[in-house]
Amino acid sequence: MRHGEAEDGLIDASRALTGGGQNDVCSMARVLDASGWPLGEIRTSPLVRTRQTGAIMADTLRELNPKRYGGIKLEIDPRLAPGVDLDLFLEIFYEIDASQGAVWVFHSPDVARAAAILTGNRDACFYFTPGSMLALSAPAPNPAGRCLIVWQQQPEYVRSLFDENPSG
Repeated sequence: MRHGEAEDGLIDASRALTGGGQNDVCSMARVLDASGWPLGEIRTSPLVRTRQTGAIMADTLRELNPKRYGGIKLEIDPRLAPGVDLDLFLEIFYEIDASQGAVWVFHSPDVARAAAILTGNRDACFYFTPGSMLALSAPAPNPAGRCLIVWQQQPEYVRSLFDENPSG
């Protein structure tokens, strides 16, 4: 997942989510919940906007389905910081519970590069607007080039489904 829409700012590491970005993350959590996938963890880059995205995602999922998501772990992982080293990124697959799903929140263009490595495609095949998610079926622990795309969703396409106060 790419983090939600962030404020403009001179200090990249401290940029926070906008109100719209926060709402989009809630909408994407609802999409994830509707998918029915079991989810054991959310990992984020150390930057503010990704940590906020992960926290909002976890809180929304717990609120929607406490039984399914009550034990979800939220973790900051420096390997997801901007400029992801794809070899280090792939190491994460050795650490996850293969029986559960995981959400990793990081940055563009790294999220497209990672998707390309995992699916065996070119990174130009993927477009991640802020808050976009790509769901993959990943054979752990060695997923490079072997993942199948299950779905990809952008908040722009689901906003109206969950917006309780449409603004036009």
